[in-house]
Amino acid sequence: MTAFSWCVHGLRQTQDGSVGAALGTGEANATQYPSVATSRTTPDGWTLGVGLSAYAVHEVPVLDQSPFTREAFIDLNSNGVIGGHGRVPVDAGTLTYGLQLACGIDVSNGMQLGLALSPSVGVTISYPPALTANVGITPSVSATVKPGVINDFKFGTKTLKGSQAGMQMIGVHIVISGCLSGISIRPYASVAISTRVNDTTTNVYGKPVTL
Repeated sequence: MTAFSWCVHGLRQTQDGSVGAALGTGEANATQYPSVATSRTTPDGWTLGVGLSAYAVHEVPVLDQSPFTREAFIDLNSNGVIGGHGRVPVDAGTLTYGLQLACGIDVSNGMQLGLALSPSVGVTISYPPALTANVGITPSVSATVKPGVINDFKFGTKTLKGSQAGMQMIGVHIVISGCLSGISIRPYASVAISTRVNDTTTNVYGKPVTL
């Protein structure tokens, strides 16, 4: 495997797979989670690296005081890099990141507990639009979550115009209502490149957390 070392936004990935990160102290009620990174060599000889760092969940008391509502603010950095010495030029590359969410027990129809709640489990994510032309972001996402289904919420896709790219979110507000078991979230990041011969994608996933 091609020797590969990179350091972006406090995260370092080396050929042996060791990872280190410098995380801020954050607020007292914030839980911070380890950085993760991975790399792979493409059939064309390029080395793709992708990582997540500064992952923190700030869980807060819910404003509506409902036992079936969860509210939190999330921080997350994503980084991607193209390294090595490929045999075929890279025509295009992208870095994508987001959250996967799932609810285990849905009580939104109120039948189990005699409650009159909303007709489905609701998820609202508020994410301000970026000022960079190469980042595609939905300012606010509202969706329904069904038990047994993992839902993918993409926060952004950035074009790699060089060998590195990064995206960060700080204090993204997330609200989940109507889920008795709490909601499970898992961050992810993906780097994809395309050459005239091959398309290659590599992914990395953070620690699952239940709100």
